[in-house]
Amino acid sequence: MKKTEGLENILYFLIRLVAIISAVIILGLNIMLLLREYRYDKIFSRMIFGYRFISTIMTEIFLIVLIIFPYKFEAIAVFAFFYTGVLLYADPLNPLSVLIYFLGIVSLYIRGLLKKKRMLKSILISSGVIVILFSNIRYGWFFFLEDFENKIICCIVCVLIFIFIVLEKNKLKQNKCLLDLSLFPELTQRDKEWIEMALSQEKYDTIARQYNLSPNYVKNRMRVIFKILEVPDRLALIVKYSGCSVKK
Repeated sequence: MKKTEGLENILYFLIRLVAIISAVIILGLNIMLLLREYRYDKIFSRMIFGYRFISTIMTEIFLIVLIIFPYKFEAIAVFAFFYTGVLLYADPLNPLSVLIYFLGIVSLYIRGLLKKKRMLKSILISSGVIVILFSNIRYGWFFFLEDFENKIICCIVCVLIFIFIVLEKNKLKQNKCLLDLSLFPELTQRDKEWIEMALSQEKYDTIARQYNLSPNYVKNRMRVIFKILEVPDRLALIVKYSGCSVKK
């Protein structure tokens, strides 16, 4: 388990490093482009009405969030869905919109945000795919057919990759994992009970009532517990150890 946690810390470090380098490069390139455009006196019109300016701002915000919270994969999903919309509007023939949309779905899946309300979320995801595939029909039938072929191929590839990811994740879960709490002497007996309740997805209010404590006290203590277990938050704890045997 310690080895796995060490690999996760390395992963978070690499995500931060890539985000920092990307933020600096993108900001530098856009400053150079703006300075070049300033000579032609069109800087403000291109900044305000050009999709590039909007996408650059959103990208920088996304990278800053990723630097601060590298485990918040839902930030990747928000950015991916927004950028998909930007591509569909500004570059309708670009099949990259399919790949970026797929990146958002995978990010939500890894974060464990597709477990609840699966039917509703499946409908929303499918609706997004339909919008991407048929968005260019407004430009004419031949334009639509040219675009549709490329995007449908990308969709098939993405679906196959997603199925592979799901199968591999389920295969890992079938090998019974163990959360050995005895390896963490900082945890009290009550902490261990709260961990089990958290893995059962009990709400903090329920835990507080059962132990005659305030919900804020439970939340603060759970933050300490997460640090001891080296997980960023409650959702990460559930995703990482859901279905595992707990040894006290």
